Amino acid sequence: MTSITERNAQTINRFYNAFSTLDAEMMATCYADNVQFQDEVFSLSGKNDTVNMWRMLCAATISNPEALKAWKLTFNDVKTAANIGQAHWEAHYLFSKTGRNVVNKIDAVFTFNELGQIIIHRDSFDNSNKGNKYAGYRRIFYILCVKY
Repeated sequence: MTSITERNAQTINRFYNAFSTLDAEMMATCYADNVQFQDEVFSLSGKNDTVNMWRMLCAATISNPEALKAWKLTFNDVKTAANIGQAHWEAHYLFSKTGRNVVNKIDAVFTFNELGQIIIHRDSFDNSNKGNKYAGYRRIFYILCVKY
């Protein structure tokens, strides 16, 4: 029988393995309907809004051959205890506005429900490189939504 902490670690691993292959639908299976997502750019409520953010990001990368070639996601330091968890992940991608390669270093914390689904997901960026904060992949999404 899988313990609660093992189950929650499996959820984190499934989420980031799916993200590394840009599989937003698999990522969606990790979230509860009432998930709350927050980072420096977004505060999203509910599975639909949260998953739509990931769908847009994944689709934008998949549809651009140069961006897809540059895409790489790694994650480590997955830790869980009872209904909480954390991970560190790094996204390597092409910033389309400048054509420059960017690396975002992100620490994530999670809270899980009794089914092992994510109900709270908070990402915090490594802002030691100020440019990364403003060139971040979620910032791109935000700019596209506001400008277009």
